[in-house]
Amino acid sequence: MAETSENKPDVPARPAKKRRILWLTILLVPILLVILTGVMLLGSPHRWQVSPRVSMAEAARLQGIIGKLTSAMVTEDGKMVEKAEIELTPSEINTLLITGLRAAQLRQKPDFYYDAEWSQGALLLRGCKILPVFAVNVEVEIIPAVSGGKVSLAVRSCRVGWISISPKLVEEALKTALKKHENRKEYRAFTAVVESAAVKDGSMVLLLRPDKIKMLVPLLVNAITGKL
Repeated sequence: MAETSENKPDVPARPAKKRRILWLTILLVPILLVILTGVMLLGSPHRWQVSPRVSMAEAARLQGIIGKLTSAMVTEDGKMVEKAEIELTPSEINTLLITGLRAAQLRQKPDFYYDAEWSQGALLLRGCKILPVFAVNVEVEIIPAVSGGKVSLAVRSCRVGWISISPKLVEEALKTALKKHENRKEYRAFTAVVESAAVKDGSMVLLLRPDKIKMLVPLLVNAITGKL
């Protein structure tokens, strides 16, 4: 006997329900990814900066560095040597970094903090961009070198918030940025004075051209007066 339509069992609309779940998933996944990325990128502000005061120990180290540079570049009869090789220890490099950062941070913006440290044969740069909510913190380790009138920056590591960025990608970006500055007077003056620079056992070995240092004088004056 044929079954009447009244006695037929109800068939649930499963395909329609599955479609709704699928569309809901498609909408939610990107939103969750954006939130997750934001959580990984953002963090608490780190107000990295050096002390505005020069300590007695720092002043003594600076005096020692100046004496070391002078004895390497100037002969006993007061003449400049053609080339001078100088090895700066990690402590000496950090002293110079602190001195430079102190001068630069006099014009530091209130929403951006940064500092630098020489550690394990690399330059550790740290920056913090303060946002209305939380902040973006960046840390990158760079191994600098100079050879053949060119500056190169090898990236050891890079991190934005909790996310690690490919060192090769950052290195290519830095290479492109440096290429744009090769014709600037600051770049040419630096590579004229620093003939070569290389990391050796955690220290930095520099080959300098003391007779070219006069090229840096106007740049230093501009830096001090805030014109750079």
